[in-house]
Amino acid sequence: MKRKNKKGFTLIELLAVIIVLIIIILIAYNIIKRNIDKTMDNAVIANAGSYVKAVNSYVGVESIENSSLVSGIFTVEGLEGKVSVSGTKPDSGSLLVINRKVKKACLEYDGYYVVYEDSNVSNPSKEACSLSYEEKFTSSDQEIFEVPITGKYRIEIWGAGLTTISGGSSYGYYAVGDIDLQSEDELSITTGQSGEWKQCAVENGTCSLTGTHTVCMGTGTSWSCKTITDSTACHINVFGDAAPNRSKVCKYFDGVANASTTSVSMVDQFNHKSLVISGSDTSADISNDGLTNKHITCYNCTQSTSPYVINSTTCTNSDPKEDCSKVGSGYVKISFIE
Repeated sequence: MKRKNKKGFTLIELLAVIIVLIIIILIAYNIIKRNIDKTMDNAVIANAGSYVKAVNSYVGVESIENSSLVSGIFTVEGLEGKVSVSGTKPDSGSLLVINRKVKKACLEYDGYYVVYEDSNVSNPSKEACSLSYEEKFTSSDQEIFEVPITGKYRIEIWGAGLTTISGGSSYGYYAVGDIDLQSEDELSITTGQSGEWKQCAVENGTCSLTGTHTVCMGTGTSWSCKTITDSTACHINVFGDAAPNRSKVCKYFDGVANASTTSVSMVDQFNHKSLVISGSDTSADISNDGLTNKHITCYNCTQSTSPYVINSTTCTNSDPKEDCSKVGSGYVKISFIE
């Protein structure tokens, strides 16, 4: 009688099965963990949003009789018992209120932080947050910034830079400084404006324009310019021949003929203005004694022995960027630090 050979799994096969099972378990665990984390994150975001809405309701009602609630920095601890909210309250945090509305909030839930700003709540993070915020100014019209709360502010300005007719550029100075401001102080903002040269016709064509402009005819670095009202022929009989025996075009300047200065000034009760900081495409001023942590950055500017001047030969940008000279119109950014 023959004995049947009962063959079982080898050790290698068993190990292979175990490894496959471990991989499946790990994949399933990660999927489940992500879903749990997402659910918890969504709960924290929803709770933070509800808390901010409750604070808005509280200051909106109570500030009618208590002016100290109109603007200021408030803590979760200080609002305990005053704010009624559904859901979980934050463990700690602070809120920046401006004109009876939460501008920004930094809230902590079980060691995770969320930031509320511009009606949006960030995803929870282990990284602590702050109440810094910023206001930006780009308009050619003079604007007034009313300081909402007492504290330290950083003022950054970019002077306006011009585009030359041959395609080159001048670069606006960058200037920055910190200053202590009081609630309801007023700053007058003037944002420097510039423009660019635009082609309006080729030689013997017509520049179809409306209004008065500086119009030039030529090519390369050779141009003849006139102040023209409305349309004009792009012809040497009008402009003269600045580039004989070469093909020419006509260009007009669209914008401010000279880049105007970007400046921030303090306005007193008598409407007198005292300069805080300014910059153009040729200079900048940070001499105000109230400014700290201040400096100027300029592109290929004359070397200076001042410790406040940084001569950059590399950083120019069409958008406002820290420590970069700017091409085009000016820009002002005022940031609340603390």
